[in-house]
Amino acid sequence: MKYLLIFALLWVLGCGDDSSSGGVSDATDSLSSGSTQSSSAEGDGNLTGDLVEGESSNSSGEPAVVTPDVSGSTLSFAAARTIPIQVDTNGFYSAAELYQKASKEYKIAFVLRHAERQTSQNKESMLTVKGATAAENLGVGLKDDSEKFFYASTDFIRTQETALYIAKGRGETPVVEKWDRLNGGYFLTVSNDSLDAFVKDNNLNAWRVISAYCFNDGFKADEILPHFYELEPRGEQFVKENIIPHLPTDYRVSVFISHDVLLEPLTVYASNGTADIYYGTTKFDPELGKTVDNRKWINYLAGVAIVINASNEIELYPVRGDELGYMRSSSKEENAERDSSEAPLLGTY
Repeated sequence: MKYLLIFALLWVLGCGDDSSSGGVSDATDSLSSGSTQSSSAEGDGNLTGDLVEGESSNSSGEPAVVTPDVSGSTLSFAAARTIPIQVDTNGFYSAAELYQKASKEYKIAFVLRHAERQTSQNKESMLTVKGATAAENLGVGLKDDSEKFFYASTDFIRTQETALYIAKGRGETPVVEKWDRLNGGYFLTVSNDSLDAFVKDNNLNAWRVISAYCFNDGFKADEILPHFYELEPRGEQFVKENIIPHLPTDYRVSVFISHDVLLEPLTVYASNGTADIYYGTTKFDPELGKTVDNRKWINYLAGVAIVINASNEIELYPVRGDELGYMRSSSKEENAERDSSEAPLLGTY
């Protein structure tokens, strides 16, 4: 009997250890599954982990599992936006004003497109002077010496620089983490290269293709839509699985910098289609008696603010970090640094 009791005690303690390790394993699996879902549709980032630089590790050398104070799987969306700010005529809110007007109880994650870059040919492309200045000015608008921000981006130089210049405007010198869950191809069911090939083979414009998907305008729907996930559930999945569960507990505000291929559909989703970034066509309007250019696209430093309010509900705001939330491809002055105003490709964003 004595030995049976000892054996039983050891068995119970052993089960307790297994349960504990199972909890860590579950958390790690959760992080991995979020990354897999995003990277499966990505062909551009080539990241090998969630946090490539500046990542924290536990004693075993593995990336430390961060347990946030919110759970994306359990939060619901608020019935209405509660921050007292006005939307502009193009459907965007000022990112700086949103930050300044939001209650200190609110947690905020800005997911923004990078600032203007010199070229879009490769990962090493740097920001223009104009882009760096705009990012720094946004940081000034987000300045509050009472708190520091968390920063993450893709592994492109222009996204990292954007985060650093925003931080500079706030008076910070942070380590910018690299997150593969921010890469551009999240809404794609195929790789960026595959969609590039589709665009080229059919002599299409990539912005037109993505916009047709986002706004469901019927343009070549049978050919285009199979390249993308359904917008609304995929957008909700991004918010609830790629962002909210991974928000750091030590920061109230996070800044995530990504690319237009992610931000165009994410912003359309977050605005319920009201953000004025529809890349349509140029056509003659008989009522106005002139040609109307409906070609607009997500601007630099524009995107989405994901807000967790005091009731632990999610609020989504289409935001702009500069004067406008959109750009026009037909404007030579606004897009002088872009490689081609007529046929931008996904691999060159």
